[in-house]
Amino acid sequence: MKLIKAALFWIPVWTFTIFIFLRVLGVSLVSFLRRDPLLSHHCHNLAGQWGRGILKMTPGWTYRIRGQQHLPPSNKPLVVVANHQSSVDICALYLLGIQFRWLSKAEIFKIPFVGSGMKLAGYVPIKRGDKISHEQAFESSRQWLRQGVSMVYFPEGSRSTDGQLKPFKPGAFRLSELEKVDVLPVIIRGTKSMMAKNSLVPHPSHVDLEVLPPTARRDHESVEDFMDRVRSSMLDTLSQPLPERVILSSQKALTQPTY
Repeated sequence: MKLIKAALFWIPVWTFTIFIFLRVLGVSLVSFLRRDPLLSHHCHNLAGQWGRGILKMTPGWTYRIRGQQHLPPSNKPLVVVANHQSSVDICALYLLGIQFRWLSKAEIFKIPFVGSGMKLAGYVPIKRGDKISHEQAFESSRQWLRQGVSMVYFPEGSRSTDGQLKPFKPGAFRLSELEKVDVLPVIIRGTKSMMAKNSLVPHPSHVDLEVLPPTARRDHESVEDFMDRVRSSMLDTLSQPLPERVILSSQKALTQPTY
């Protein structure tokens, strides 16, 4: 039964992935012929269609986004920091609907179709434990911010296995300080139960994506104190119950998707 459930999920997902990749190739060819400098933007938009499409096509998966008023104007880059519980988190972040680039393990770039699309979209590879790779990824992040494109970081560094917010690493906050851009905290709930680690079988769940107000480092505040303050605000939000209307939507997820 698990194999059947896995096949019913992964066959449509890979079919859709190949379809989006073919569109990426088409956009890339047209952009090359026209010498379009916004190729990565177009590819990111297609990646957003891919992520949101997977959320929509999977039976029992529903989503809701709150706090959209805190999203930046298209010409204002931010360092987006989000909690990390599942491989589905990046699909959830595409709900933001903004231009961003994100760090990903270098191994992901080796996945057929997916990796090529990520390279064309300008996403940033990073090798764990490799100092040079970390420095290159950090410099790439700075360059994207200078071009007006936001960067997404998972400051916990790796997924939380118990759903609790892990200690943060300071990279995203150093980036914010050096480039003088605000940090945009984003809370993701529900993805952990969608796809358990090392599992190929999806489970019905409701994703709640909440965008918190952007925040900047205060005068005389160290990067570490800034990091701790942002983490505390995210902890406070995670400790609060979801609004009743979102809980009700989640309970109806199997019969009444709330797209």
